[in-house]
Amino acid sequence: MEFIKISELINENGEFDYAQFKDKLEVKKYLSIYTKQLLIEGFSDEEDSIVGIVDRCVIENDNGYFVVDYFSKQIVVDLTLIKHYSNLELDVETVNVNGKEVNIYDYICENGVINEVKEQITYYEYDKFMDLLDETIQNKLQSENSIEASAVKVKNKLFELADKIVEKLPDEKGIKRILADAKNQINKIKPEQLNHLKEVFNLKQSIDGVK
Repeated sequence: MEFIKISELINENGEFDYAQFKDKLEVKKYLSIYTKQLLIEGFSDEEDSIVGIVDRCVIENDNGYFVVDYFSKQIVVDLTLIKHYSNLELDVETVNVNGKEVNIYDYICENGVINEVKEQITYYEYDKFMDLLDETIQNKLQSENSIEASAVKVKNKLFELADKIVEKLPDEKGIKRILADAKNQINKIKPEQLNHLKEVFNLKQSIDGVK
């Protein structure tokens, strides 16, 4: 597969040579299941790491719950398809169109690049990739937003606040701020989470007693 740079398909006025692009475009019909897993879930060890699509679009909101940022999901998925299925290289971040700087993502959307790449990926391959992605996203949401996970997060936050009080010994204003923060964390606990949180504290006390 011979790669083509998008900058070579854009003239000095920012006009895109779609005919040349379509003529030179090559699209893979299949990515190995291992490659799909790396792109979707990511990879990390002591020497290297790859941030997957899921970690780029599943975010924690102000209430401590994990949700999908669908704008980020759309952008990351489209750019992933371009990079790993096609021979098009996005070697610029913006394009000057009649004196106006346009983000490369908006530029390739407007000029039909993404749609053309998607159309040349087989339906089965595209649907399989998206199904795996959506299933992985749902698994992450269920895991991160589970009662057990929420209880542990609140417990860790409370212990962190307690450590601040012990180690830093703040002034009266600081103590009020920390206590207010602790109150906010406690108010986030749902009734059904209380038993799980109680179990966590009891388990810690049991471990401390053994020590």
